Parts: sequence; C-alpha cells; structure tokens
Amino acid sequence: MDVLIQYGFSIEEIQYILDTNLEIEEVDDRLIYEFIELLRSIGCRNEHIKNIFICNPFCLTNSILDMKVLLQKLDEYGLDTLYVTIDRNPYLLNLTISDLEQLHQTKTKEGMTKKEFIDYLNYQFIY
Repeated sequence: MDVLIQYGFSIEEIQYILDTNLEIEEVDDRLIYEFIELLRSIGCRNEHIKNIFICNPFCLTNSILDMKVLLQKLDEYGLDTLYVTIDRNPYLLNLTISDLEQLHQTKTKEGMTKKEFIDYLNYQFIY
C-alpha cells in the first residue's frame, strides 16, 4: 500500500479501500503501480485515480491485462475522453470484455444507437 501513500492517498482513504475490498491486502504494490500507470496512459491525473480507487476499490484486484483489453475496447467505442468516462463511472472497470460486448449487443438490440450507448456508459451504467 506504500504506492498509494506516494500518490497522495491519506491513511483514512487507504483504510477505506482496505476495508471495502479485503483482497487488496494480497495485491503487490508493483501491480497497483502498474494499474496507476495504465490509468495515467489514458489521461488520468492523480485526482481521477484517487476518485476511481476510492469509489471502486474492487478494480485494484483485477488483472492488468484484462484492464488493458477493457480500456482498449471502451476506447474503440469512440468515447470522447476515456479518462473522463472512467472517472465518472469507475464501476465500468468491473466489467470483463465479454460483459462489455454483451452489454453493447443487448443495448443495440433494444434499439440504442452508438451515441446513446456511449451516453449510457458515461451517465447511466451501474454495475
């Protein structure tokens, strides 16, 4: 958890994250650092990263490779700014790539346009 302190998380914020997702204690700092760097690569700043981890501490126990694939797929949908979408709705990071594709197919069958689907991901999706 030292890496979170380096990124400006308070002890209370780290404790909240640990209390919410007990599996985090098993995660190596190196993996958390990789996840932070992945979020930085899509444009997230420290305040976005803090918001994402505090709102959705479960994303910290996801596979880095799965996160890369998920973020790439989200980017392919044509989101204006991926980091804003993830900051607005960090629960998107709980999806697997197949969950996302299935959600897209379901919403398309319901008649949702691509723009409406993007708006759905930005503002309405809850996982």
